[in-house]
Amino acid sequence: IAAAAAPACGSPYDHVDVVRAYDTDEYRLCFGRGSASVRVEGDHSSDLDCYVYGPAGSLVAKDDDHTDYCI
Repeated sequence: IAAAAAPACGSPYDHVDVVRAYDTDEYRLCFGRGSASVRVEGDHSSDLDCYVYGPAGSLVAKDDDHTDYCI
């Protein structure tokens, strides 16, 4: 698992990375109050999944279909 540094809570964040086959990348971000969005986009030849957890560790959103685009 690779972990990336995050900006200040609620700040916009844009990051480009390469996830190797059968690997996991983990990002810990603070969204603050209100709504937030996460977008993960692959090179159209992979299957990427996205899981979003709340501060208490509970799953609040996921996109685990068989595509490499998550929003």
